[in-house]
Amino acid sequence: MGKRITVFIAMILAAVSLANAQEIVVKGVVRDQQNQSLPGASVLVKGTQSGTVTDVDGNYSITVPNEQAVLVVSFIGYETQEVTVGSQTKIDVTLGADLKTLNEVVVIGYGTQKRGDVTTSIASVDTKDIEERPILQAAQALQGKAAGVQVTQPSGKPGSALSIRVRGATSVQAGNEPLYVVDGVPTMDTRDLNVNDIESIQVLKDASSAAIYGARASNGVVIVTTKRGKANQSQVNFSAYYGFSNIAKKIDVLNPQQYADLMNEMGHNITVGSETTDWNKEVFTTGHNQNYQLSFSGGNDKNRYFVSGAITKDQGIIKPASYRRYSFRMNLDNQIKNWFKLTTNVSYSNARIRDVKDNNNAGRNAVVLGALGAPPTMGVYSQDSVRGTIFSTNPLKAGWDNPLAAMFGPDQSARDNRIFGNVAGDFTLAKGLVFRSNFGIDFMNHANDYYLDPYRTTEGWGANGSTHGLGNATRSNSFTYLWENTLNYEKKWEKHEFSALAGTTVQKNNWNNSYIAGRDFPSDGVVKTMNAANEITEAYTEQSEWFLNSYLGRLMYNFDSKYLITANFRADGSSKLAKGNQWGFFPSVSAGWRISAEPFMEDVKFITDLEAAWRLGTKR
Repeated sequence: MGKRITVFIAMILAAVSLANAQEIVVKGVVRDQQNQSLPGASVLVKGTQSGTVTDVDGNYSITVPNEQAVLVVSFIGYETQEVTVGSQTKIDVTLGADLKTLNEVVVIGYGTQKRGDVTTSIASVDTKDIEERPILQAAQALQGKAAGVQVTQPSGKPGSALSIRVRGATSVQAGNEPLYVVDGVPTMDTRDLNVNDIESIQVLKDASSAAIYGARASNGVVIVTTKRGKANQSQVNFSAYYGFSNIAKKIDVLNPQQYADLMNEMGHNITVGSETTDWNKEVFTTGHNQNYQLSFSGGNDKNRYFVSGAITKDQGIIKPASYRRYSFRMNLDNQIKNWFKLTTNVSYSNARIRDVKDNNNAGRNAVVLGALGAPPTMGVYSQDSVRGTIFSTNPLKAGWDNPLAAMFGPDQSARDNRIFGNVAGDFTLAKGLVFRSNFGIDFMNHANDYYLDPYRTTEGWGANGSTHGLGNATRSNSFTYLWENTLNYEKKWEKHEFSALAGTTVQKNNWNNSYIAGRDFPSDGVVKTMNAANEITEAYTEQSEWFLNSYLGRLMYNFDSKYLITANFRADGSSKLAKGNQWGFFPSVSAGWRISAEPFMEDVKFITDLEAAWRLGTKR
C-alpha cells in the first residue's frame, strides 16, 4: 500500500513538473524600421486574453503556455506581426509602417479626414483593438494603445471612474480630465457606455487639433464613435465574457503571537486567546466580472440600423463592493431624400453600485488599511450586554471597529439612470455644400442611499446609544441639451483639395440636488429609508445652471496629399464667468510636408512615410 502511494505521488509531481516545464517566459524588444524602440506596443498570446505592453524602452516579458504559442505584436500606425514562439526565449520584433492607414478616415472635430492628410497629433483605437481585450469601460480601451495617453485607476472599487491624462497633467487645482465627445455630443463621463458598441476612439492630443472644441479641450479630447448598420449586411452578434480577479500580493503581517509579543514590549497587556483572525482573509476574496452583449444590425441603401443590449456585472475583491449595469442602444440612418439624411443615436443605461468606504483613515472608516492594522489577537464579533452581538473593537484604539464593520455595517448604494443621444439632419444645399443641424441631450437621474447599523457598529450606536443608527439620502437630476448648426463646403479639383467649416453651438445644463440625513432608526433594522428616522439632523436642496454659446470655423487645404495646412478657430462664451470676461478665443494652425512623397525620395526604400509638421494653437 505504501509503495502504491509513493508511486502515485511521484506521478502527480511528474505531471506538475511537466506542466510547469511547458510554460515559457519570452522576452524581447519591439522596434520600428529605424531601430527606434516602441513603448506601449501590445504583445498578446493569440487565442487567449493573456498579454502585456512594452515599457518605455520597448522591452516586454510574457509567459506563454507552450512552444506552439503565437505572439501577436501590434502598435498604432504599424502592421501587426504574428510570431510563433518555438524554442525561442528571446524574440525581438521589428514593425513596419502600415501604409494602408494613410488612407483610413479618422474622426476629427466636426468632420473627418484621411489619416495621411492629418497634420495634428491624433491617436486612434478601433473596434479590433477593443474586441481583443476583456474591458468593461471605454477608457480601458486606451490603455497601452494610444501614445501619450496615460490611463490609471485611482480606486479599485467596481464601477469607479478611470483617470485619463493626455500628455500629462496640466493643472494643479483645476481638473485634468479630457473632454469626451460621443457621436457628436460632449460629455464628461463614459462609464455608462457599452464598450461593445464602440466603433472607434480618436484622441486629439495637441492644441492645434483640440482648439476646435474650445475651453473644455484644455486637457485633450476623446472622440468616441459608435457602431452603425451597413447596407445589405444583416448581422446578429452575441458575445459573453467571464473573468476572475484577485489581489496581486497580500502584505505579510504579524501572526497573533508575534503581534502580542511586540505589543507587550511596548507596554500593552495583550494575550493570545482562543479567538484570532486573519484580517486579510476576512476582507479579501476572489472577485469576478462578466459581460453579455447582443446586437442586431443591417439595412439597405436607404435605411440602416444598429440595435444592442448588454448586461455588465463586476463583483469586487472586497466582498460587499459590486457594480451592475444594463444598457441599450439604437442607432438609425435614414436617407429620406437625395438631399436630406437623418441620423439618430439613442442610448439608455441603468447602473447600480454597492459601495464600501475608502481609506479615509486607519480607524473605523478604513477597510484595506484596517485589514493591515487590526490586531490579529481579536475575533470578528464580540458580545455586549445591551447590544448583543457586535463587531469587535480594537482594544488599543477605543471606539475603533474592525474592518468588517466598515464593510458590512453600512448599507450604501447608488443608482443611476441615464438617457444620452442625438438627432442630426444633413441637408445637401448644392454640390459639396452641406448644412447640418444636430440636437443632443444628456439626462442623468442619480440616487444615493446610506444606512449605518444602529447596533453592531460603534459609530452607529453612538455614546450610550445616543445615535442609534445613521442614514442619509441624496437625489439629483442633471439635464444638458446641445444644439449645433454647421455649414461645410468641400471642393476637389486636379490635385487640390479644399474644405471650409463654419458653425454655432449652444449648450445648456440644469442641475438640482436634494439631501436629507437623520438618526435614531428602529431596532429591527428592517426599514432603512429616511422616513424611519426619528430625528432629522440635516436637510437642504440646491440647484444650478450654466450656458455655453460658441462660434467655430475651420479651413483645410492640401495639394496632392503632399503640402497640407489646417486652420481652426473657436470662440466660447460661458455663463460661469463674470461679465466682461465671459468670452475666450481659441485659434490654431498646423502645416505639414510629406517629404516621402517627393521625387527625390523614390530611391530611399527604408523610409516608408516621412512628414515634417508645424503646429501652433491655444486650448486654454
